[in-house]
Amino acid sequence: MKDFSVTVVFLIVTLFVIVAIVFSPNVNVGFAVSSLYPGYALPLSYVVNSFLVFPNVSSTISRVFDVSDTVIYRYGYVSYDGQPWTPFTLTTSNVVSGDWIYTKGTASISFTLAQLRMSLSRNVSNNTFVVVYSCSRTTSNAWDCHDGWQITKFDAMITVPTSPALVCTPNVKGCLSTTVFRQCNSVGSTWVNNNCPTGQTCSGAGICSTPALVCGDGVCNNGETCSSCPGDCGTCVSSLNTFYIDPNGVDSSSRSGSVSLPWKTLAYACSQVKTSGSVIHVNQGTYTETQQCVLAPRVSIEGVGASSVIKSAITSAPTIYLYSSSVTNGNQHISGIKMDGNNLAAYEPLVIDKRSNVEVHDCAFINFYFSGVSFYGEDLGDDVPPNDFCLNNTFYNNMITNCASFNVEGSPGNLQIDGQQGMRVYNNVITQTARGAGADGFGLKCVQGLNKDLKIYNNTITIDNDDETQFDFAMEFWDSLGGIEIYDNRIQGVVDLAGHFGRKGSYPYTYSVHDNILGPDVLKTTSRHGIYIENTNDLSDIYIYNNMFQNLNNPIKIETWSTASFSNIQIYYNVFYNIGTVGGGWNTNGFCEGYQSGYTLDNLKFYNNVFIAAIVAGANPNSAIQIPGKGTTTNVEIKNNIIMNFNSAISTGYSGGTIKGVIIANNIFYNNGATISWAGTVPTSVSESNTIISNPSFTSPTDFHLNPSSPAINAGINVGLTSDYDGYSVPYGIAPDIGAYEYRP
Repeated sequence: MKDFSVTVVFLIVTLFVIVAIVFSPNVNVGFAVSSLYPGYALPLSYVVNSFLVFPNVSSTISRVFDVSDTVIYRYGYVSYDGQPWTPFTLTTSNVVSGDWIYTKGTASISFTLAQLRMSLSRNVSNNTFVVVYSCSRTTSNAWDCHDGWQITKFDAMITVPTSPALVCTPNVKGCLSTTVFRQCNSVGSTWVNNNCPTGQTCSGAGICSTPALVCGDGVCNNGETCSSCPGDCGTCVSSLNTFYIDPNGVDSSSRSGSVSLPWKTLAYACSQVKTSGSVIHVNQGTYTETQQCVLAPRVSIEGVGASSVIKSAITSAPTIYLYSSSVTNGNQHISGIKMDGNNLAAYEPLVIDKRSNVEVHDCAFINFYFSGVSFYGEDLGDDVPPNDFCLNNTFYNNMITNCASFNVEGSPGNLQIDGQQGMRVYNNVITQTARGAGADGFGLKCVQGLNKDLKIYNNTITIDNDDETQFDFAMEFWDSLGGIEIYDNRIQGVVDLAGHFGRKGSYPYTYSVHDNILGPDVLKTTSRHGIYIENTNDLSDIYIYNNMFQNLNNPIKIETWSTASFSNIQIYYNVFYNIGTVGGGWNTNGFCEGYQSGYTLDNLKFYNNVFIAAIVAGANPNSAIQIPGKGTTTNVEIKNNIIMNFNSAISTGYSGGTIKGVIIANNIFYNNGATISWAGTVPTSVSESNTIISNPSFTSPTDFHLNPSSPAINAGINVGLTSDYDGYSVPYGIAPDIGAYEYRP
C-alpha cells in the first residue's frame, strides 16, 4: 500500500533527542558522550536536542532521514549547568547550499547533503561543548554513525556506549577527533589541544599513529589495491587487452599502457586502443582532458568509481565520443567514472552516435554547459523514422547534475535519446535546478524522438523551476513510434508527450505512464503541471494509470493544436491529491485543455480516479475534469470517480467547438460547488446516472482507501479493468468499487 501523506512524513521526526550523562570530575563511571569526549559524562535524566546547522538558509520545512540519503552530519551543544546555548565558529569545505538544519527548539529547515568539516570546541567557562558525528546508511532502514552512535529509521532515540570518565590529571591524554588529541598540563588544571602529524589519526588514549588498512570501509586508500581489497577498490581487471591511464602516467608511444607503464590521459588511450574486447582502465585520480576521446567500437572504459575523475576542458564538442557513420554494434560499456564539466566550462560529457549494445552505468556527470549524455540514432530528417534503429542500449545507476541549458540550440536535456529501439533507462538521478531564472534545461529529452520500445523506470528526475520563464520538462518526448513505458519514477517537472505524431505501431500503446509520483512535495505559489499531451498531427493510444499526482494545479493538460487529432486517451486508477496553488491565483483543473481550436479528440476515458482539490487560500479549484470544448470532442466517459472540493466536479472551460457523447456514471461528488457546469461548450448526447452526493468515507484525509461504511463499496460499474491502484483484483465484491482502491476487509 502506498502512503500519500505529504504531511505525515514531516510529522514523524522533527527533532532528534540525545540521551547522555552530564560530566563531572566526581562521576567515575557513566555513559560517555563519545570517544571524542571520553571524559565528559551527563546524568541519565538529562535530555537535550540534537541538531544540524548550516549557514544562510531560511526555509522552515522539516523532515526525517530517508533511505535515499547517504551521509548525514549531526552536531550540537550540551550545557549541564543551564548556561545559554551560544554560537560557535563553523569551518566548512565542499559545502552545497541548502543543507538540512535542526536547531534548538522547534524550528527545523531543509537541506541537501554535503560534506561539512567543522571545528570541535569547548567553552570551559560555561561548560558547553560541541559533538560532531558523521553517519552513513548501512541498510535500507538503518544508519551507522561513527563512535557508537546508532540511528534507526523513524526512531529518534539515540544512545551512546559506556566509558569511564576521564579527569584532567597531569599529562593524561585523550582524543578530541580523529586528528586532534588533548593533553592535560603538568599541574592537572588545563586541557591543551594538539594536532596529530599529517597522515596520522588519534586513537585510544590520545595516541597518534598511522592508521592500519581497513578493508571494507568503502574507501580505497592507505595503500589498498584491487588485489588486497576489492570491496573498496573494485575488482581487478584482467591484464589481457586491458590498458591503463594514471595521473602519473606518460602519453608516449614508447609506453605500452600496461599497469606498470600507464598513459596519462583518456584521449591518448582512446587514440591507441582499437582492438575489439579491450578495456581502458581509469585509475583513481583526476585527469584534465583537453582533447576529445574518440572511442572505437567494442572498446570499453572502466573506472574505480567517483575517484576516477575526468575533468574536461573541451568547450565545443563532447569529451567522450562514440561515433559510427552507420548503426554499428558497439558491444561496449562505460562505467565507474565521474565526468566534471569544470563549472560549465566544458560543453558536454558523452555522446553515443549510431551505436547499439552500449551500456553506461555507475557514472556521475556534473556541471557541463550544453547537455549531458546523448544517445543518437540514424538521422534522416525531421519526422522520418530511421531505416536502422540503435538496439538495446542501457543507461542505469548514474547521476546527472546541472548538465543542460534552457533555450540554447533547442533547450537540450541532461539525457537525450533519439532513434532507439529496446533502450532501458533506470535507477538514475537527474537534477537540473541550479542555473537560476530561465536557464535550466530539461531532464530527459528526445530531441527528434523516433524511439520505440523505450522503458524509463525507477528514476528520480527533478526539474523544479519556480520562475515560470521557461518549460520545466522533466521528460520531453517527440514523434514516438510505440511502446514508450514510463513507470515507478519520482518526477518533479512536466512529462511532455509531444511531437508531430505519436503512434503505437505494433505495440499495445504509444505511451503507458503508470505507477509514478509526479509533483513537488508541497504546494507552490506558481503554476505546476504533471503531464502534457500535445501534438500537431495525430497522437493516439495513451494510458495513464496508477499514478500519484500531488501538489499540482494542472496535473494533466492536453495542448490541443489546431491541426491535431487525438484518440483513445485513458486515465484510470490515479490519485490527484492536494490539487491547487498557494495564493497564486492560477486556475486549477485535474484535467484541462489548452487554447487552440480546430482539433479533433475521440474516445477520452476517466475511470476510477480520485480527485481532491487543496483547501487553501488561492487554490482556485475550478474543476476536476474539464472536457475540451474548443474543437470537436466525441465519446467521453467519466465513470467510478471520486471528486471533492472543486467549484464544479465536471465542466467545459472553453466554447467555440462541439462535444458529443458524454457518459457520466457511478461517480461520487462531495463538497463541490456544483456537480456539472457547462460554462463553455454545451455537450449534446449527455447521459448522467447513479451519481452519489455523499462523503466517500476515506481511511484518512491523506489515505484514500475506503472505510467499511463507505458508499463507494460495490457502487461502481464494470469498465473492463481488473486491478486497482494497489494491484488487487477488481471486483472484490459483487461489483467494482468507486475510486482508486477496491475495498478489502
